[in-house]
Amino acid sequence: MARLVLRVFTGCLTFVALAAALSCGDRHTLIGITVTPNGFTYANPQPGVLATFTATGHFIHPPGDRDISNQVVWSSSFPAIFTIDPKTGVATYIGGCGTNLPVTATASTDLHLPPSGNIAQGTALVNITIGGSCT
Repeated sequence: MARLVLRVFTGCLTFVALAAALSCGDRHTLIGITVTPNGFTYANPQPGVLATFTATGHFIHPPGDRDISNQVVWSSSFPAIFTIDPKTGVATYIGGCGTNLPVTATASTDLHLPPSGNIAQGTALVNITIGGSCT
């Protein structure tokens, strides 16, 4: 009987040690965001939908990347030229032109909405030209 108890106890300890080794105990944490398309030039766009942006989240614990486009808040710094739906990343062209116009995706590192606490951001730059330039 003592041997049986010892074997069960040893088996339980082995299981606990293996489970602890496989998990570092840290939470799956967002450490960065890549926004695409980036650096793209839209030549002579018509008013209406310009592009749909995507956000790829970069994580640790375990490391990996995945699409988090619907878990970020989208923003545009030039809403007179184009707006962006804060939930979907769909940009709508209003008018005008410019270079290096930022589109930003913002998320909490634990992906709760609205973003607060520790924040990760990614930015793509957009160029809009009319007649080959923006003057």
